[in-house]
Amino acid sequence: MHSSRVIAGAVLLAVFGGVLSLLGNVIGPPPSSAPAVAAYVGPVTGVLTLVGLGLWWWRGSRAALWVAVVVSAVSNLLPLLDAANLPATLLVTVAASLALTTVAIALIAPALVGPRAGRTAPTG
Repeated sequence: MHSSRVIAGAVLLAVFGGVLSLLGNVIGPPPSSAPAVAAYVGPVTGVLTLVGLGLWWWRGSRAALWVAVVVSAVSNLLPLLDAANLPATLLVTVAASLALTTVAIALIAPALVGPRAGRTAPTG
């Protein structure tokens, strides 16, 4: 069983890395200067994050959790590549989402680096 801290981090990551990425085009569509593929990046990364979190929750796969964390972090950083062309409100939204995703990753960190199966935690 995971601690309440890790579960809180997973919920934050699911909301800000998964659901908001899925709905990103509705909340704030990519600027006209962005390439056409930008419209698909959010939904794809949102699905990958949610699938990774689901596999971690139901199967205990630490690799799936790593995938969810990395995909979520990268998807939150991608809009900053075109920061000069982002409207101020969207830039604030991206910054807030990045901050909350960072908090989520910090909360999940114990599950990312916990002791491996078959090994005991060091004492003392």
